[in-house]
Amino acid sequence: MLARLLAVFVLGLGLGVNDAEAQDVERVSPALLMEVMPEADRFDPADGDPPVKRAYRGDELVGFVFMTSDLPPEETGYSGPVRTLVGVTPDGVLTGVHIIDYRESRRYDWGDFLSDPYLLGQFIGKHVGDAFTVGRDIDGIAQVTISVNALARGVRNTARKVALAYGPSDAVLGPVTDGELMEMSWYEMRRRGIARTLELRQRGRAPLDIAVVHMSSEELGRRLLGSRYDAVADRTTGQNRTDRVLLFAVVGNTFVPPMREGWTIEQDGKVVALPQDRVVSLGSVGGLLAGESSMVGAILLDSDQIDITAPFTVTLDRGRPDLGVGRVDYMSRAALVRVVEVQPPATGPAGVAAAADAIDSVASAPTPEVAVAPTPEVAVAPTPEVAVAPTPIELPVAPTASPVPDQVVATGEADVAGDDVDFGLGWRTPTSRLLVISAIILLAGLAFFTKLQALRWASLAATMVGLGWVDGGFLSISHVTGLIWVGPSAILRDPALLLMATVTILATLIWGRVFCGYLCPFGALQDFLARVTPKRLHRELPSAVHRRLWSAKYVILAAILGLAVAGVPVSLYQYVEPFGTVFFLSPSFVLWLIAGSILVASALVPRFYCRYVCPLGGLLGVTSLVSPRRIARVEHCEHCTVCQHACPTGAIERERITFHECVRCSACEVMLRERRGVCRHDMDEIRPRLVQLRRRAIMPASSSSIRGDVV
Repeated sequence: MLARLLAVFVLGLGLGVNDAEAQDVERVSPALLMEVMPEADRFDPADGDPPVKRAYRGDELVGFVFMTSDLPPEETGYSGPVRTLVGVTPDGVLTGVHIIDYRESRRYDWGDFLSDPYLLGQFIGKHVGDAFTVGRDIDGIAQVTISVNALARGVRNTARKVALAYGPSDAVLGPVTDGELMEMSWYEMRRRGIARTLELRQRGRAPLDIAVVHMSSEELGRRLLGSRYDAVADRTTGQNRTDRVLLFAVVGNTFVPPMREGWTIEQDGKVVALPQDRVVSLGSVGGLLAGESSMVGAILLDSDQIDITAPFTVTLDRGRPDLGVGRVDYMSRAALVRVVEVQPPATGPAGVAAAADAIDSVASAPTPEVAVAPTPEVAVAPTPEVAVAPTPIELPVAPTASPVPDQVVATGEADVAGDDVDFGLGWRTPTSRLLVISAIILLAGLAFFTKLQALRWASLAATMVGLGWVDGGFLSISHVTGLIWVGPSAILRDPALLLMATVTILATLIWGRVFCGYLCPFGALQDFLARVTPKRLHRELPSAVHRRLWSAKYVILAAILGLAVAGVPVSLYQYVEPFGTVFFLSPSFVLWLIAGSILVASALVPRFYCRYVCPLGGLLGVTSLVSPRRIARVEHCEHCTVCQHACPTGAIERERITFHECVRCSACEVMLRERRGVCRHDMDEIRPRLVQLRRRAIMPASSSSIRGDVV
């Protein structure tokens, strides 16, 4: 606890008093408020749900300023949330974005790259209805797509919440034509009530927002789901037509398991509990919902139980007090038509109020009697009170800023880049990147199993260039700390990274540290250094010193993982992993001094870094202790030292192999296959000569008869 408090204090000093925790917009300095809302000259104290600061120029309301951390669930980047200050106009146009804090391993190599003015400047003028797709709407930063995507999604989703809560209600909440519906963006569907959201509060965790929308036609279904529509259509036969399907979508990119149980529909005093076979889990989808949600499902309604043309209430009760209960009143387009037939809607606030009253009237119906177990009460912690300043912050009048661009009308096109592959987990990766990494893995596997040295060097070159300087897709101990800090989504969000991690884990469990020998770009760089360095410059540390030093990487590993498990927000791996410095070309002189020293040492002592420093190698070494497929040894090895001298990590001592230090480079296996050194001779030929040597070795020292006897 003391270590955690000290770390938070140090972090606070680094970020500034006003930005220390970045959990409440009330803590933000006036200068930062002005930065994201330059039109304003004063700001009210934070209030409302969600909490915002209203921004004024004179008496005119010009926008709202909020912190993304005040609107959970937060989008997580590489190793944690990207906490951001955002300004948005009442019409839903962004006026400014300022990053307060984020955790990202490459930040320690590159510096504060997410705060790049060009990157953040692209958000200004965007409407909350836009997709904010990185690579199409937002120019990303190569090799840090996870954090840039988290930034874009976090700004988009929280700005939409603010716009939906405080924006103008000038829409006609009444019937929508098919043509209008097919032109709407997902945000507009939520604003117009076509999709409504239930909030599922979870004890000890951020609440989940789950949007419910009636799939009124095949055209709408294909627009919302893309090719995944067919999975629903296959289940809707007979009276369970596609126009009797409710879609539910977990808003944002929170990783959640399928939600197939706990759904009920209430209508006219009757409760219909939906069995699991009436709920279809679709995972992530294409179409309009791509990039908008982490998981989508379909509820199949029976025509004899639910009248889709009348209001009803959707309830999700997972049956556990810690997971909470969510409810939302819903009216389909057909139900809205019936409301309008009774009283045609007016435009403006009157129309909104009339339609809203019609929708909310469902909630006022008497609670139906249901013969089911009582709904457990959920103990929800009260929202902490924030000390609000008694008077608003007065700021000097800012210079006239450039006018905010006109509102951009979202086209409603599917938020899917054509070059992306979707693995059904809500995360996408460029097809080209996935193909490149797959090809490198296949080449490494081919080299490992064939033991062809020419193929191995080709594999190492592809690994060093492709996974190192071009893609940066190699594994690091920072991925392990990311798993500790944010959970499985640190890996699941990137299919290419997931593929690399899966191959590495399986190979290590079966054969040992294959990753270190074939798929680590820094290991490949060390092998090339040793190859071009003259043999006369190579050095081998004494065996006793070597055995003491190789334990250093396990101490480094324990320190890094210990701090991560303790929750201390301090990073050490940039100092002990020179990957980022070399392959991301860090501007830090200190990091280059460390990396340069390691490279020089690796040129003189082959695989110096792998032997004595690498924490990821230490973790893989511990994992390899259970590997069943180890390197074969033969009787020759008791007397031969050829492999011992050739081993780049010093893992061999005659017939003994310290397997957790072996990187499976295949050097010793190739020598055994090619019968080099003593291996060239049959043991039947060698044994008599060994016996002769032993006999002569016990003769008087004056004897010279054994001089020149060699095997």
